[in-house]
Amino acid sequence: MTPHSVNGVSPSELMLGRKLKSRLYLVRPCIASRVLSTQSKQKHYHDRHAKSRTIDIDDTVHVRNFAKGPNWLSG
Repeated sequence: MTPHSVNGVSPSELMLGRKLKSRLYLVRPCIASRVLSTQSKQKHYHDRHAKSRTIDIDDTVHVRNFAKGPNWLSG
């Protein structure tokens, strides 16, 4: 019955679709607010280092080749 770090819900609760009969869940805060606050923190930390990139028409780009041959292909 260990809760997940992001949404605060245990895997058994997610699997069964209901809260298990336990007195501990009566004192837990609202799950939706915890998920939103955790996601907003993750977005804040991601946006600090994320780069804004724009690709225009006729720009040379490279794509990763996972088949045999060269690792990168021009596109």
